[in-house]
Amino acid sequence: MTKTPTDTLAARLQRLERQSRRLKWGAVAFAVVLGAGLLMGQARPNKVAKTIEAERFVLRDRRGQKRAELLTWRGSPTLNFLDTNGAIQVSVGLAQSRRPGLEQASLRLYSADGKNAQAVLGISHGRPSFRIFSKEGNGRVELTMLNGEPTIELRDKNGKLRAVLGCVSFKLPRGTVVNRPPSSLILFNEEGKVIFGAP
Repeated sequence: MTKTPTDTLAARLQRLERQSRRLKWGAVAFAVVLGAGLLMGQARPNKVAKTIEAERFVLRDRRGQKRAELLTWRGSPTLNFLDTNGAIQVSVGLAQSRRPGLEQASLRLYSADGKNAQAVLGISHGRPSFRIFSKEGNGRVELTMLNGEPTIELRDKNGKLRAVLGCVSFKLPRGTVVNRPPSSLILFNEEGKVIFGAP
């Protein structure tokens, strides 16, 4: 059977109508997806997140260098500030005390290489204190409170107590505890024996 020009024209018209319907539905679907995407991008959240949780936060400068970090160190929270070489220069945090379950606050200032603390403001043996260290990390000077009175302790390069100004409490070789008044000055030799005391 031969096709007449009318049959050919009708077949072409049906094919064009199917294509037209598909294009219309495709355009509608595209418009819906595009509209939804625009609306979602413009929508503001109803609630602002009130909590962000992580084990560690790192702050980087625009060159990508780490400049600060908030983390837990030995189980206690610590905020470290780093120099451009990545060495810790300042650290603020809590540290475990000698008594189990007790944490004590401290502010630490580090050497240029970030290896050793050079000064620490915090709690020492349950008392507020300010300690200065040698570049090797040995305690050399400590300003603290003893029995509610200010005390300054000076130590040699090996960490041995050599002088105390202020309220002093120490043990004699036989185990006797000596308490001196806040106006005291006590000097010790390398073996820890008193070589001068006033009053």
